[in-house]
Amino acid sequence: MFLILDRNFNVGDFVRWNDRGGTVIGIGLRTTRVRTPNNEIVTIPNNDLSTKRVTAVARRKPIGFTVVAESRTIAFRQ
Repeated sequence: MFLILDRNFNVGDFVRWNDRGGTVIGIGLRTTRVRTPNNEIVTIPNNDLSTKRVTAVARRKPIGFTVVAESRTIAFRQ
């Protein structure tokens, strides 16, 4: 509960704890979920995060992209 109230980090932040790191993808009442650079999802008890050293490195910037859809009709004569 204290982890949520303290707001040490938010969803989208890159955090480091122990010898691991990853992007926070969810913060619940009991656990925090983190996606590692290897694309693994790690669930960490909030009690562990409140008693260990956690460093919030940076907020992940959104990646923007554009999708272009195009449709063409080609007629063939036989």
